[in-house]
Amino acid sequence: MLKNPKGIVFLDRDGTINERIIDGYVTRVSLFKFIKYSKKAIKLLNDESFITVLITNQRGIAKGLMTEEDLQKIHNFMQNSLQKSKAKIDKIFYCPHDIIENCECRKPKTGMIVKALFELEKEGVNINVPKYFIGDTESDMQTAKNAKIIGLKIGKEGSEFKNLYQAVKYLLKISISN
Repeated sequence: MLKNPKGIVFLDRDGTINERIIDGYVTRVSLFKFIKYSKKAIKLLNDESFITVLITNQRGIAKGLMTEEDLQKIHNFMQNSLQKSKAKIDKIFYCPHDIIENCECRKPKTGMIVKALFELEKEGVNINVPKYFIGDTESDMQTAKNAKIIGLKIGKEGSEFKNLYQAVKYLLKISISN
């Protein structure tokens, strides 16, 4: 783990790294499909000395559609696929709760970001660096706002960027100018 990263990038999963299933959930490995250029984007972040942290709501667990073991298999598949592209996500955090549970970890609350920063600092990582959150939903942008970090929205109309790769290229450009 980098002790002095250029920055920390929090990444949403569904709709950012992999294809979102409309009105459904990625409940098994066979349903996990990388979005074009997302592996390349993560590798760019790794190569440019950014720490990458996945934060994802996984309500399908609370709904009984999948188990935490199923989710672990999906994340192992994702990490193994990234590794083949010489990329990696440094840390993964997920919220297994349903909306009605009103937990602190479910986005747009900042519990996963707080926990990630606490763990990174405990591991000796300098967390006093620029922080960004890249996601595809208004909830993701609200999470960034709540955490007082820069949010970059990707995806459909009304988004700043078409995909993760475009957002990362922009992020690298602004981080160099700062």
